Amino acid sequence: MNEKFRFIKSFLKDAPLPFSCPFCKRDSLVLLPETWQEHDRSKLYHSEEWFDACEHVELTYTALYKCSNSSCDQKIISSGTGGIDMDYIQAEYVEYEPEYYSYYQPKIFIPPLSFFPIPEKTPDEIKTLLELSFSIVLQSPASAVNSLRSSIERLLDIHRIPEKKLHHRIEQDVPTHTILSPYKDYLMAIKWLGNSGSHDLDQITLQDIMDVYEIMEFVLAGLYGNTQNTLQKALLINQKKGPLTRQERKSLSSQ
Repeated sequence: MNEKFRFIKSFLKDAPLPFSCPFCKRDSLVLLPETWQEHDRSKLYHSEEWFDACEHVELTYTALYKCSNSSCDQKIISSGTGGIDMDYIQAEYVEYEPEYYSYYQPKIFIPPLSFFPIPEKTPDEIKTLLELSFSIVLQSPASAVNSLRSSIERLLDIHRIPEKKLHHRIEQDVPTHTILSPYKDYLMAIKWLGNSGSHDLDQITLQDIMDVYEIMEFVLAGLYGNTQNTLQKALLINQKKGPLTRQERKSLSSQ
């Protein structure tokens, strides 16, 4: 998740894309250099005496990324903005001299890329809300977190948590639910960030949404992913207050 956050915050043109292909799910997306196009929107002002590249250059770009998996071979469109920054490097005749470079920030991927793998057993209605979040997060983190908040509402509906205010559902009813009870604090954290996104669109940042994605990934992995059986095993041992029978283990393995 940190690698993805660093990329969407600022990347260099030749940086690898730290996302899986949305078609074959492999880490196989590579830039097609010949498709890269960029435009400097501040070009008209370059001759002005006051012009500072780091302050005034405004880049836009479009490019294609291709899946290098030969059995997939699909392409992803990316578009975004960028600018100029500067580092000081050691030079031959002076101690340091400035070196300018271009950086970029993606604003859209078509089709959207996944910020975390969604377990196959996740209900379709929750998958749809997560994919909506992925598609809008780079343009509006607040809208993306609201979509995640809606996915929590749907999750509670699926597990037949009585309909009332979301806070009360999580605070009062989730602790009594065998499957969801271990995730009460995680669900509440997503709810609080969802509230913040609803009340103030500027309050939610990309770092905030990365936190929510990390929490949501953990919850879904426990409910519908590879860790599901481990969690169920622990809950059943607690209920029995003792070891499992061979039949109980077999039943868990077949789920």
